[in-house]
Amino acid sequence: MKENYPKFLSNQAIGEDLFLGHSQEKTADVIINDIKNSEFGIIGIDGSWGSGKSNLVKIIQKKLSADKYNFFIYDVWGHQEDEQRRSILEELTQFISSNKLVDEKKWDKKLKKLLAKTKETNTQKKPILSLGIIISLVSLLLIPFLKSVGDNITSSWKYLVYLSPFLILLFSYLYFFFKFFKDENPYIKAGNELFKLYQKDKIEVTTYETISEEEPSVKKFREWMNDINSDLKENKLVLVFDNFDRLPKDKILQLWSSIHVFFSENKYENIKVIIPFDREHIRNAFIDLNSKEENEEFGNSYSEDYINKTFDVVYRVAPPILTDWKGFFEEKWKQCFGEDYNVNEFTRTRQVYELLNNKITPREIIVLINEIATLKVLHNFIIPANYLALFVINKPIILKNPISEITNPTYLKGLEFIYKNDENLPKYITSIVYQLEPENSLEIIYSEKLKDALLNKKVDELKEISEAKFFTEILEGVYPEIPKDYFPNLILSLDVIPEERFVPTEKHKIVWSDIIKSSYELENITHNLQDYQKVILKRILDIEKQKSYIRKITKEFEYEKDWNSLNYSKNIDLLQKYLDENKIEIQVSDLLENNETDSVEDFIKLLRNKKDDYPLYKIDYDVDNLDTYLSELEIDDLKDIDYLKYLDIEYYGLESFKKRLDNFLVDYKSNNDYLKTILSLFKNFKGVIDTKTISDSELYARFNSLNESNDLYYDIVAIRLSRTSSLSGHSSYFTAATNKEDAVFVKQIAYTIQNYISYGDFLLKVNEMHSLPLYKKVAQEICVTKTGRELSLSKVLPEFENICQKSLIKPEDLINDLNRWGSGNLSIDIINSLSNYFFENAIKIHNRLTEKCISLKKEYYDNLSKEKWIEIFSDFDSEEFKLLEILGYNNWSSNSLEAMKSVLVDKAENFDSDLIKTQDTFEKIIESMIKKGHKFKSTFDTVRDTFIKNNNISNDSFYFFGNWLFKYAKLNTEGVMRTIFISDLLEDEDSLDILKDNYKEINKIISFSEDESQDFKNAIIEKSKNNADVKILANLLGLIKEKKDK
Repeated sequence: MKENYPKFLSNQAIGEDLFLGHSQEKTADVIINDIKNSEFGIIGIDGSWGSGKSNLVKIIQKKLSADKYNFFIYDVWGHQEDEQRRSILEELTQFISSNKLVDEKKWDKKLKKLLAKTKETNTQKKPILSLGIIISLVSLLLIPFLKSVGDNITSSWKYLVYLSPFLILLFSYLYFFFKFFKDENPYIKAGNELFKLYQKDKIEVTTYETISEEEPSVKKFREWMNDINSDLKENKLVLVFDNFDRLPKDKILQLWSSIHVFFSENKYENIKVIIPFDREHIRNAFIDLNSKEENEEFGNSYSEDYINKTFDVVYRVAPPILTDWKGFFEEKWKQCFGEDYNVNEFTRTRQVYELLNNKITPREIIVLINEIATLKVLHNFIIPANYLALFVINKPIILKNPISEITNPTYLKGLEFIYKNDENLPKYITSIVYQLEPENSLEIIYSEKLKDALLNKKVDELKEISEAKFFTEILEGVYPEIPKDYFPNLILSLDVIPEERFVPTEKHKIVWSDIIKSSYELENITHNLQDYQKVILKRILDIEKQKSYIRKITKEFEYEKDWNSLNYSKNIDLLQKYLDENKIEIQVSDLLENNETDSVEDFIKLLRNKKDDYPLYKIDYDVDNLDTYLSELEIDDLKDIDYLKYLDIEYYGLESFKKRLDNFLVDYKSNNDYLKTILSLFKNFKGVIDTKTISDSELYARFNSLNESNDLYYDIVAIRLSRTSSLSGHSSYFTAATNKEDAVFVKQIAYTIQNYISYGDFLLKVNEMHSLPLYKKVAQEICVTKTGRELSLSKVLPEFENICQKSLIKPEDLINDLNRWGSGNLSIDIINSLSNYFFENAIKIHNRLTEKCISLKKEYYDNLSKEKWIEIFSDFDSEEFKLLEILGYNNWSSNSLEAMKSVLVDKAENFDSDLIKTQDTFEKIIESMIKKGHKFKSTFDTVRDTFIKNNNISNDSFYFFGNWLFKYAKLNTEGVMRTIFISDLLEDEDSLDILKDNYKEINKIISFSEDESQDFKNAIIEKSKNNADVKILANLLGLIKEKKDK
């Protein structure tokens, strides 16, 4: 750039039509013609701001200058604070006088008169007394008083009193004498000063001055203008009211009214008026004159009416067309930057102007180029003009929120594709906004802005900065410099920045890792949960490290100066709530250390507030101190112990307090209110309350004094049910209550009774109490709802059938309820005492109790001796054998197999025809044993030998044993045909069926024992003649042949 450039452009109208088409030249010629030849007195030039109205006026002025037309330009905007009428006349008069358009002396004189100011003065005079005169007057007034005082004094002191006025004067002189002692002639100066005290009796004058400047009246203004019009003679005057566009609304209305009155209503031969104006601006000013309803109904008609009535004629200034302004822009650019300007910069700058500027006017172009030139010089010609243009055109947007617009510009519009990813844009805009060198501007400004945002938790500003591509790079240099005191703000601020804003995203973890490490050094002096601590917890990714940080947080809760358990627990709750909301699966209570409060009142507050949850906070109070505190309470204090139900009684014991309650029970059992309170406190100890001190007669007395509206009534009824059925002769008085079966009453008693008798003992009272309807309903209620609290399974289980039968509790309900007590202590003796009724129901229910009982019973069978098995197998009607069938037992031991062998052999030796009905049972057992791998060959070989030895086979015994002998025994042996296959078998239908089913085996036996089998074969042949079934057998055995039909 040459040293002479840039050259700033003048923004004044030049009076030349530089655009193609020369529309302003044409409009000027028409207006000139009107000025010269028509009767038009006031002409309007309508155009938007910057469209060239002033330039058009300048063109007209140039063209009319040769015809003695003198243009007076009155800047209405520049005189907006003046009295407009006076100001117009003053400047107009000076103009015509100085340009010798009129008689100069005459109008100078008139101007002085116009400018003269009226002054009014008001003077007042006030007398002032001097100090000396005041002292003298006071002395004269005191003389009678001093004489009277002196006359009453007998000593020489009375002369001092008489002379006191003189002494005052003397002392005054001496004061001044010593004051000026070091000066020349102190005697004279002292006398002069004393004399001055009497000299201050002059008159003071106060003057008030009022100056007025009168605004010329309408009449005076018109007369003045008429005088000017007359005195112009051959000269012509064109009065131009310029810059209406810049006036505020109220000023437009005032001035427009004056112009309308003075120039629209009056015509002057030698004076013409031109008013350049923006129609839209005038409309907006006049719109306030009308109501909202009128504006909606008539629209712009009012403002248009004002305009039309003011002007004789209005000419519109057309905006320059596209081809015009581009040439104008380039011409002005050359004027500013010289002929050898940078073409690329120019092209880019004009492109910015074209796409982003709302309107294109000559004035806008000149203003833009001048401001670009200014910025060029300011920034040492480093920043290209197109970036300067971007700033100038969008200055209001950028300066309103510079951080946001630098990081995420919203003003680029159609230029986004060029500048959106331009790395120079944020750098240059930052440099322009903050007047810094471009290379360091981003780092300097954003480092400070970022640091300020982090220090002061300016989250919105931080979000804007984070949108910048260079955010991570700047952050890395800023956050390590943040003082530890401001770390909470740093943590809370950065928490709102998403991971994707970090480039690369791995930096996100690094930054937070550093911050987390540093956060351990922070001391929470408030000792309450802080928001920054929540953020750190969320940002820690390792669960063990989260636990460690939680321990640190809770440890700080403990160090609170005025520590109290409620505030401590509140902070724990807030911490747990945050963990739950953020799905951090950690229980704070698991990480707490035990704490002990030294105030019983504080501990009681915790109990009342946290109720059953108080153990979670691990805050205790000294056991002995609490017991002592409670045991020292009086009977009337007991009603306030509403917190005992939340206390861990098992831990605290409270033995002294319990003994105190026992004593209260003895002393106050006859007082319903006290008794109710005592019993309610006893219930907190969870065990059975010993009410032996309340006799049956006293129990009746309490019952007789109560009704169901008092909770004590249910306690008394419950105590009654816990005692004997006779109740020492008082049972009849309770009949109405013990006969009740309604659900609400039953539930209340079921809830209450276990305070006075254990659930197990209550069930075991079934024999003596089952006649009471209330007893049965309460037993059923406790069982079904599983609310029983204490029970000995070893005592109750053997009574299972009895309890179910007499209390009408459903067996499945009782089994499910008893399952709650486990089965670890059940012995085989208890299991053996259970009835088959229990096992019949247990086999249908799968729970720990039933499985344990069934398992123990089966284990019992597994270990039975041979003798016990013989006993069981010998009587299939026994309870033991029935239980085997109920359980589906099949784990047969060798003892059971031997027992079965013995039983079968015994049955073979001593066969009883009644045994036939047990055949299916034996068959099932034999099949079951075989499935378990046991063999029955030897067993039935023995049975075979028994029959051979005893020769006692019969049709019944053959029917019972036959199939087994064929299936398991070895029958092709000596004596079988002789002793087992006897001819009587051919007389029995069932025996014949067995023989026919096993004919193949019989053939083998016959083949083996040819000699012994002869008698049996002959019998078959013989009997086949008359018995069809025998004949079938004979055919199967091949002993006879059927004749074929011819």
